[in-house]
Amino acid sequence: MKIIIFILGIILAFEGAIYALFPLAFKNLLLQLKDIETEKLRYFGLGAMTLGVVLVWLSGMR
Repeated sequence: MKIIIFILGIILAFEGAIYALFPLAFKNLLLQLKDIETEKLRYFGLGAMTLGVVLVWLSGMR
């Protein structure tokens, strides 16, 4: 359970840093995302999720 809380904390810290340091760039990115096809976004999400799982697996944290 500790590792899950740790990982969530890291994710929230990075998310918060993006919003705090680059708010205008992030808003522009969100505006551009609405023009991308749903299937492309889905494949990007699946790819990012797969990469994340592989990185966690390679780190040895099981």
